[in-house]
Amino acid sequence: MVTTVRPPSKWTRDTGIRFEIELREPLPDICSEHGLPAVDRRSETIAFHEGTRGREQLTPGSMFRALAYKILSFGFNALEIDTRFRGEWPVCHRCLQSSRRYKRLGRSIVFFGLFCIAGLVIAKILQVHQVVIAFLAVGLFPIWFPAGLLVASMLHRRANTFLRCRPIIAEDTVVVEAHPRFAAAMAGSTNGGIA
Repeated sequence: MVTTVRPPSKWTRDTGIRFEIELREPLPDICSEHGLPAVDRRSETIAFHEGTRGREQLTPGSMFRALAYKILSFGFNALEIDTRFRGEWPVCHRCLQSSRRYKRLGRSIVFFGLFCIAGLVIAKILQVHQVVIAFLAVGLFPIWFPAGLLVASMLHRRANTFLRCRPIIAEDTVVVEAHPRFAAAMAGSTNGGIA
C-alpha cells in the first residue's frame, strides 16, 4: 500500500510516538475484511505498539498478549503506542453491524458494573441481608473490576477496528490483511499494489 511517512508532529514527540503514517490517496470502495461494496468510510487512526512479533497493530488479541507478557515478566508499565496509521477505511454493512454489536456488548458490561454499584449502595442504606450485599460485591469487584472493564475496553477496540494490519517491519510499508476482492481492487487502482 502506498503511504506517506512523516516524522511525528511536535505534539506527538512528547508522547513517545516514533512516526505517523498517512494514506496518500483514498482506498477503493470495497470493504477490506469482507470484500463487499462499502456503504460508508470511517476516519480512524490505527495504533501500533512494540509487541512480541515486532510493531503490532493494537487489537484485542495484541492487547491481551502484551498484558499477559507484562504480567508474567513482572513489568507493569503501560502499553506504549509508538506508531499511528491514519486514513479513511471503507466499511460494508456487515462491518457496521458487528461494530454496533461489539459497542452494545461493551456498554452492557459497563452498565452491569454501574448497576452493581447502585445496588450495593442501596442495599447498604436499606440494610438488606448480607447475602445480597456479598453477591453484589462479588459481581462488582473481581468480576466487573478489573475483568469486566478490560473486556469492555477490548470490545470497544474491536468495534473500531476496520482494517487489520500485519506487524510493521519496514517504516514505509504497512501490510494489510485483506479480502481477495479488496486486494484485486488495490492492484488495479492508482495506489499501487498491496505490500
